[in-house]
Amino acid sequence: MTVAAAICTKIAERLGLSPHPRFVPSLERAESRLVERYGASLAELADRMDRERDVFHDLAGALSVGETFFLRHDAHFDRIVALVSKRLGDVSSDDRVVLWSAGCSSGEEPYSIALALVERLGEAVLDRISILATDVDPRAIARAERAEYSPWSFRGAPTWLDERYFRRTTGELRELAHTRIKASVSFDCSTLEARARQIATGSIDVVLFRNVSIYLRDDAREALHVEMRRILRTTGLLVQGPSDPAPLTSEFVREPSDATYCCHLPVSASRPPLPAPLRLDAPVPRTPVPTSAAIPARPARARRPAAVRTPREPSNRGASVKVAAPSVVVARAALDAALVHAESGRLEHAVEALESLALDPARRSIWLGKVHLAASDPASATEHLRRAVFLASEDIVARYWYAHALHLSRESAAAHKQLVELERRLAKLHPTESFYDGEVSAKELAASVSFLLGGYR
Repeated sequence: MTVAAAICTKIAERLGLSPHPRFVPSLERAESRLVERYGASLAELADRMDRERDVFHDLAGALSVGETFFLRHDAHFDRIVALVSKRLGDVSSDDRVVLWSAGCSSGEEPYSIALALVERLGEAVLDRISILATDVDPRAIARAERAEYSPWSFRGAPTWLDERYFRRTTGELRELAHTRIKASVSFDCSTLEARARQIATGSIDVVLFRNVSIYLRDDAREALHVEMRRILRTTGLLVQGPSDPAPLTSEFVREPSDATYCCHLPVSASRPPLPAPLRLDAPVPRTPVPTSAAIPARPARARRPAAVRTPREPSNRGASVKVAAPSVVVARAALDAALVHAESGRLEHAVEALESLALDPARRSIWLGKVHLAASDPASATEHLRRAVFLASEDIVARYWYAHALHLSRESAAAHKQLVELERRLAKLHPTESFYDGEVSAKELAASVSFLLGGYR
């Protein structure tokens, strides 16, 4: 067994990670950086990792996956806003609502919590909440504390997010400019197990634990779920990702209305009402804080995420090429897995994740383009998406991603031409016209096109 393999085995054991073939190559890619930082060989770092917390975290961080973006799965934030609003109305003004982003990566998720709360409840809410964000990767924590993000972190975000809360810095980087939101999140580099043990019983209102447990062994995952149940209040909420396994303990139940993701409350808890959807394409009226007013029930219609959510299944009623789509669940899981692989430099694994789907040539080209975008290879993405547009010239979503790839490739004239064409086509559609099985509306896609066009006007 090589030194790298031995380190990966030890880290997986300590963190409860399921073995994965990407661990050793990931650590080997990070070896030169780690050796330069500590002035020691990988073998010497293996000896030090049991004694030095920073060394262990740096080695473990090299194995982590950081696939995230702002307001991902916006229905989760609707649910969190509902609980926080109800909780603020039930407790005294001296009490704080406490939220934990467990496995926060580079900070988009905990900042999304604060952004959603401010957008819905007003800035005064920051006086009455505490957000703890933890991750085992010190580099991810450092990025989160800087709060500077590339356009890739905004790929599912509405235009108001960037316009109101961020400012341009170097190149295309955007920095969170709202100092109170930035200060509302407390970051800490630690393992989930160690941090959970430090938290008092019944002191947490929300645990955001998304896209982490899928990497854990069953025993480690269940041990964490037991700890999370301990630290949650009796009205607390555990929010997990669509692909995350549900807790085995009967102390949690899945919300029956949440068909595409896992939201869990203790069995004994009374559920706060669901809010109206967080409108991610327009300003939202704010209510004073604290409030005890009931939040309107979610309208009985299919949910649509923000502009440019990752496309699901196509309806493409105007498309000239008919697309045979896989099931929503299978397609989403495969695409999410492919994006994670691509962002982590494992392009071949990303392509393999898509091979499980029966895709026609146009759809395959679209997804290959998105995977290459995630791998920071806009030139290759442009070629795949150019083919997709050739095969399905009326597919508006394919044309959007093609324009996006051209933009990132700095082919400004071509990108501008495609965006103008998209704007023209979208203007002819009813705002509620949907693409991809009702998940993306014409209004939401138009908002994203307008956002990109803003850079050319």
